[in-house]
Amino acid sequence: MELTHTFEVKMPIEDAWAKLTSLKLTAPATPGTRLELQNDGLHRGTLTVEVGPVSVTYQGSASITDRDDDAKIAVIVANGHDTSAQDEATAVITAQCTAANPATTKVELVTELTLTGLMDRFASGVLADASTKLIEQLVENLECDDDNGAASATPAAARGRQYSRSARA
Repeated sequence: MELTHTFEVKMPIEDAWAKLTSLKLTAPATPGTRLELQNDGLHRGTLTVEVGPVSVTYQGSASITDRDDDAKIAVIVANGHDTSAQDEATAVITAQCTAANPATTKVELVTELTLTGLMDRFASGVLADASTKLIEQLVENLECDDDNGAASATPAAARGRQYSRSARA
């Protein structure tokens, strides 16, 4: 399944790029994620995903496998498994940043997602909507002035965020 999310972050491109390419910063800003270990660019942790009646906690790892600081393109590969439900997930995320204006950065995330188990059988139809909500929360957390991923008090919709997504199974 391919998921595409395009959004704007209210910060200059260099700041947005620095945050988006630091898994140490993006992991805690992503709802349901807990970073447990970092070692030479490999980050281990858990991600809990709830889609409708299905909830799965993936244990796994993520790393940036390719990064072009000049073009502002990065590829992140994440793998996880849930032993209790025998679910597995692999995501290859390509992120590209472009300057919308001096104070705003446009970000496009294209995710090639492969799922097995409960999430694949029961949730694939609503996964695009769930991923949109997750990305909206991530953007809010990244826009915080601090770097600890604390959630913003103003919802994205109330701030008039430009946001789009598409999904292809």
